[in-house]
Amino acid sequence: MKQIFMRYPGGKDRALTFSYDDAPEADIRFMEILKKNGLKGTFFVNGGRFAKEGTPSRCGKPPHRTMTRSEAIALYRDSGMEVAAHGYTHAFLDQLPGHEIFQEIHADRLALEENFGCLVRGMGCPYGDMNELSMDVVRAYGLAYYRQTGNTEKFDLPNDWLNFRVTCHHKHPELMELAKKFAEKPVRYAPTMFCVGGHTWEFDTKDTWYIMEDFAAYMANRPEIWYATILEICEYTKAFRQLVYSADMRTIYNPTCHTLYYQIGDSKVCGI
Repeated sequence: MKQIFMRYPGGKDRALTFSYDDAPEADIRFMEILKKNGLKGTFFVNGGRFAKEGTPSRCGKPPHRTMTRSEAIALYRDSGMEVAAHGYTHAFLDQLPGHEIFQEIHADRLALEENFGCLVRGMGCPYGDMNELSMDVVRAYGLAYYRQTGNTEKFDLPNDWLNFRVTCHHKHPELMELAKKFAEKPVRYAPTMFCVGGHTWEFDTKDTWYIMEDFAAYMANRPEIWYATILEICEYTKAFRQLVYSADMRTIYNPTCHTLYYQIGDSKVCGI
């Protein structure tokens, strides 16, 4: 019997996504780069930290400022990108009692869903400081995924979506080497995922927009790559794990609403 490996929509064998935090004005330019190159990503937003309406723009001029509520709505809503939670006030979750941790998550979701007209199902850890209590609350809350801090420098899909980490920060010294390995090395077995993360205001502060412009242009228009949000990848992989197989592996039942793709051995790609 030949091994069966998951493939992404259309039979693609690798997925690319982006993870950016805090809703600074620099997200406007970043969004333009993503759309220009046909890419998609996830923006982690604090629903209680928008700048006051009428605050003068500092777009392209450090120090950065957070977008106003109206600016964020204009940018994210109906953009095709994902908006995810990042804590209502960006508090240190490991310093809060359980009910306040819950409130940071819940208030953020309420605000974001009202502002952006979407279901908010993922979250990025503010500051990256977690303890046993905060993780217990996160797991009990029922999020689809929870992005931790730190780089994996790998292209593996997470075994636990509540302990998800990006592949690397955009300032990683080997970003383009990783990109070439991801894009050019053949995928024979399990599918791969590349997630780049950071804060878009860093491009203004360091005057390094060329890093993302070069990376995006290199990754664009590749038929083997699925350009998706974090939630889209998460939901698809979870759906694939629900497939039911007969004992002899000749029959596969798909109980989900997704069309799912798999590869048998080294060649044949099927959808179900």
